[in-house]
Amino acid sequence: FYWGTDDTTALLAAQDALGSRGGGVLYFPPGRYVVSGGGLLLRRSYITWRGDGRESSVLMSVTTSGIIMQTPTDAKVSNIVIEDLGFDAAGISSSAVTLLGESAQAPVIIRRCHFANLQGNGVALNGMSDVEISDSLFDDPGIPIGTGIVVKGSWAVSIHDNRFHFVKNGVN
Repeated sequence: FYWGTDDTTALLAAQDALGSRGGGVLYFPPGRYVVSGGGLLLRRSYITWRGDGRESSVLMSVTTSGIIMQTPTDAKVSNIVIEDLGFDAAGISSSAVTLLGESAQAPVIIRRCHFANLQGNGVALNGMSDVEISDSLFDDPGIPIGTGIVVKGSWAVSIHDNRFHFVKNGVN
C-alpha cells in the first residue's frame, strides 16, 4: 500500500484472503492508508486489524463515509480486533468506525487506537453486545464538534482507559 493511492481494494482483498484461511492478522506497516467509497466493510470473521502504532499506521477517508463499517446487508462477522491504528476522520460526517449488531457479532475489541479530527463520531455502536473499547484517544484539535463513542441499543459494552480531548461529548 502506498501513500497517495486508494488502498481500499487491496485492503478488502487482504481481508478476504485471511478470511478464506479462517482468519488472521491484517498488519499495517507505518504509513497512511487511503480509504474511499463506502469504506472498509467488515466481511470476514476472526480478523485482527493491527497497525504498527496509533500514530504510525493511519487510515484516512477521502469521502464523507466512514473508514471501517458494517451495513445490515453485510455478512455476519465475529471475533474482530482493531488495534494500534490511527483513524484520520477529517471530512467524515458520520463515524470513523461503525458496528451494527445485525451484522457484527461479539466479541469486538478496539484498543490502542487514535481517532483524530472528529467531525462526526469516533466509534458508533448500534445493537452490539460484548464490545470492549480501551486505551484509545479521541480528539479534534479544532472546534469540538465530534463525539468519541456513541452507543445505542447495545449491552455488555466495556469502555475504559480512554482519553477524550476537544470533543463535544466523550461517550454518548
